[in-house]
Amino acid sequence: MGNFSVDTDFSWDGPCPLQSTYFFSENYARNFLWTDFDVAYISLVIPIISTLGIIMNGGFLFVVARIKSMHTITNFYLSNIAISDMLLLVSVLIQDSLIFHLFSSGVAYNAYQGGRAYCSFYAISRETFYVVSVSLVTLVTAERFHAICYPLQHRMVEGKGRAVKLTVATWLFGIGYGTTLALNYLRLTVYCVEWPPTPEFVNMPRIIGFCQTDIVPAHIAIFTEEVVASLPFITSLFLTSFMYLQIYRTLSRRPNQQAGMQKDAATEQQTAHAEKTRRHVARMLLTNTTVFFVCNLPAWIKVVMQMVGYFTESPYPREVIVPLFQVANVMALVNSTVNPIIYNVTNPRYRQAFREAFGLKIRRQQQGTSNSRAFATVSTVAQGSVPSSHVPDTAEDTHI
Repeated sequence: MGNFSVDTDFSWDGPCPLQSTYFFSENYARNFLWTDFDVAYISLVIPIISTLGIIMNGGFLFVVARIKSMHTITNFYLSNIAISDMLLLVSVLIQDSLIFHLFSSGVAYNAYQGGRAYCSFYAISRETFYVVSVSLVTLVTAERFHAICYPLQHRMVEGKGRAVKLTVATWLFGIGYGTTLALNYLRLTVYCVEWPPTPEFVNMPRIIGFCQTDIVPAHIAIFTEEVVASLPFITSLFLTSFMYLQIYRTLSRRPNQQAGMQKDAATEQQTAHAEKTRRHVARMLLTNTTVFFVCNLPAWIKVVMQMVGYFTESPYPREVIVPLFQVANVMALVNSTVNPIIYNVTNPRYRQAFREAFGLKIRRQQQGTSNSRAFATVSTVAQGSVPSSHVPDTAEDTHI
């Protein structure tokens, strides 16, 4: 039966009766074999990227924990992103290693031996950690937006307690939303197969299974799988784009606003230093967010293509969708790996902190006393002169 599809409603949990067995042609059966890309992706790409990502994100958490100057609210949010990325990388490494080396029996992504426990772990972990990462990226952008565009209001409400509450709420939202998306994959759907009588398929299993569901009707499943799954990404993309545009406008106006103020040399030097640091943080977070969306763009393109194919009843061929799906997976792993690199490349304070944390010798240029302080006095200007106050020189970021 060459028209077999894993989207069928047929499922079987016992012995395979003849009338419920799918007979594959030789050409069609090859669609269920591991491709060379699959083998390279699971046995080489995933282990390398995941290991590097776990090491680098773990290194960032070590730096934040060890260096006191890194104990800021922004780094608290970034640490949660690192934790979410590490959990995603670990789960992907475990899941794909299990299904490739233990469960598949030669059939690509055959989860029959893993059972429903594997499907639940696969679905909930991937969806949850993805939604949490998207939400945390939006949260840290919103915090910088509030701090830079509305500094006085932000100073009145900021604090460790607020940061913890927002982070906990973000994790709870991610877990709830991710679990809802995971309903499409929570159950193991089993199929009985008669393989072609050729040497290539002689050792193939008679029963195969895939992580699908019959809990959600097919027409609803395609909606939740594609449209609802894209909402966090699309919403975050528009929100962060708007907020970074406002941040850019605010930072561009500040030199002109401060030009008319009378300052002594020390205050002017302190203000310039704080403004420079503030821009470093904004640039770092902007780069981080841009990379995040670029890495997740292939997955969104795949969603759009599948939805267009579904509604036009002209689905794109498997030769197009499958490679795009694999590229999207690789890019998602890269996104969960590169954040610590971005922090070090775009922000000299983070480079210095990494060197200090790992005991590397640091060559510092001789600086004035005002530039070496942990806190600087800055004057915040919003359409006029506002009394100065002491804030951390890490872009008005509060230490915790």
